[in-house]
Amino acid sequence: MAETSNTDTEEDYICPICQDIYRLPVRITRCRHVFCKTCLETAVQSLGPCCPMCRTFVSKRPERAIDVQERMREKKGKCRACGKETLLGKIRLHYESCKKYKKEYGLIIDPAPPTPDQTQDNTGFMPNVQSPTSRIRYVNGVILIDVVQLMSSGEILTEL
Repeated sequence: MAETSNTDTEEDYICPICQDIYRLPVRITRCRHVFCKTCLETAVQSLGPCCPMCRTFVSKRPERAIDVQERMREKKGKCRACGKETLLGKIRLHYESCKKYKKEYGLIIDPAPPTPDQTQDNTGFMPNVQSPTSRIRYVNGVILIDVVQLMSSGEILTEL
């Protein structure tokens, strides 16, 4: 993503890993690629310390992409489920209340930030992420729960 663009589109705010609007965007210092913080942490854990886009070696923590966050506070985009126009910086809040989004993608639960004992090294950058089950998926930097599958399996006894 270009750092100084006045003609950017909603697609310029899509994480190349999760294919959704950035959540806590971070930038790799060497190559300048931007990802959701959690997506990049998971990718680095799986692939090793390299950029998922260009394989540039990642030698230190990525920097917060503050410029991207600021533009997301001003730029509007549409909900991928209902089409409602919302500021990109608040689109995930909209997802939490959007019935069509919940029906298509499941409930959103923001993951807790990794603790130092969840990391592979002493940088605090690469969390150990447990592999998802068929009922709980990790997508777009959030945990999605398939409520319908849980209800049909009897693991949720009451309707929401």
